[in-house]
Amino acid sequence: QTEGWNGHWQRYVDRLVGAGVVAVGIGTGLTYEEPPPALVTACRSAGLNLFDVPRRTPFVAVSHRISELLVQQEAFAARRALTAQRKLTAAAAQPDGATGVLEALAEFLDGAAELRSAEGQILVGPVGQLARDLAAIDLAAEIQALRQSGPRGASTLSNPEGTVVIQPVGIGGRRRAFLAALGAQRFSEGERSAVTTAVALLA
Repeated sequence: QTEGWNGHWQRYVDRLVGAGVVAVGIGTGLTYEEPPPALVTACRSAGLNLFDVPRRTPFVAVSHRISELLVQQEAFAARRALTAQRKLTAAAAQPDGATGVLEALAEFLDGAAELRSAEGQILVGPVGQLARDLAAIDLAAEIQALRQSGPRGASTLSNPEGTVVIQPVGIGGRRRAFLAALGAQRFSEGERSAVTTAVALLA
């Protein structure tokens, strides 16, 4: 069975990575005494974490541990999101509120943020540790397309620098500007919530 799979491990791993999987566990002591070398090679080349699940480990133990970790992760994310909302709100109360909000958002995302006019010109920023990366991305065409898509049109772009979220800023459906935020390859719920808060404060 191992020999027959040697040519398929790479495609299998590529599909997992394409679906957003970050790690795969293989049970040893049953079909395989140790992880197949072709699987190890495929995971290493794709940057996919591979871990060994010994035969004596009951599957329910793995499920329970994952559940515990997910609960911890959700609690941490909720606390972090609340902290971000407080910082964003405090920044908005400063004399230069728009810049403060963008700086607080960029810090939370470990990325960058900027404010553009409805026509696509830069109004404030970019600010943040990835400001240069955000400045290098041509967003004018994307904003032009959003202007044609309705008052609440938003966009998400993925590129080698990370993910850029573009949200309209305005009150009562009237777009006066666009917020562009650059963060990790995949925004968490907390990060998206921070972007939504920033949009509300900038409006």
